[in-house]
Amino acid sequence: MRWIGLFFILLGGLSAAGELAGIEFPQVGFLLWVGIGITGYGIFYVLFHDVLVHQRVKHGLRPENKYLRRMIRAHKIHHKCTTKENAEAFGFLYAPKKYEASAYKPKETKSVSTVTLED
Repeated sequence: MRWIGLFFILLGGLSAAGELAGIEFPQVGFLLWVGIGITGYGIFYVLFHDVLVHQRVKHGLRPENKYLRRMIRAHKIHHKCTTKENAEAFGFLYAPKKYEASAYKPKETKSVSTVTLED
């Protein structure tokens, strides 16, 4: 099982448990809203991350909204690096203006020098 599947199962279970506990037990009624919040996050995650950015559901739409394009660009830059070093970080539904097509300058990376062995 991929980790992302486990992520959805865990958060889906927590969301459902919170919503049910919040409904059934008035003393912890706030858990209903916690569960609804987790559900909302999951919906936005699937729609943005899986559908819009990675196009796991083929739709052929190309966002023309400047902010959505900036978020997609930031997310793709975030995925370019697979290690913590030199990784780009940004908010899930927030992308600073530095990710505008005209403003983006990638982080400088440390160059790796080649080592030659002499006889």
